[in-house]
Amino acid sequence: MCHHDRQSAHTGGAAISTEQALLDAAERVLVERGLQATKVEDITSEAGVAKGTFYLYFATKEDVIRAVQRRHFQTMLDNVAESAARLHEADFWAVADALIDTMVAYDLEHRQWYRKVVQGWAPPPSEFANERADMQHLVATAIKQGIADGHCADVDTDVTSLLLCSAIEGSLHQICMTEADPDASRLAAGLKDFVRRVLSPRPTD
Repeated sequence: MCHHDRQSAHTGGAAISTEQALLDAAERVLVERGLQATKVEDITSEAGVAKGTFYLYFATKEDVIRAVQRRHFQTMLDNVAESAARLHEADFWAVADALIDTMVAYDLEHRQWYRKVVQGWAPPPSEFANERADMQHLVATAIKQGIADGHCADVDTDVTSLLLCSAIEGSLHQICMTEADPDASRLAAGLKDFVRRVLSPRPTD
């Protein structure tokens, strides 16, 4: 039975909670001990399961790192999707500001993960391409709504969403990895100003 089949065979509630426990334990241990020092048995000990249980869900330590990082991406995707769904009933800029506050708070809360794990991990360039594409699509859709409602300049939505997502993600991760104690309020204010400068209607619009 291949690894994927073994995962598929364990899709009950107990298995899902075990997988989540392994992910939670992996994040805690990797942040505490660092990428190189952490062993699979450290993760399973923290999760309170046998070492063999790990291999029912993940083939290697790198696989669990990938899964934790994918969970971070999914959380951000969920936040963006929730914000986009509110645009029909709320002010565009209030929604954008609230989303930026959420993104800043989340990344700073997990900054040790980026500093101690992601900084030393070298996934292939295509890693998380689907998640990034989904994020850019959600942002492009939100910008189109903002244009239709007169809140945004008439920009190329696909290119602008790509640039905004890359700039915000890259900036937050760089700050998480290089600054010991980032100022969340100042960072959020700077990002809000940046987004407004990119998207606000010009005098000629």
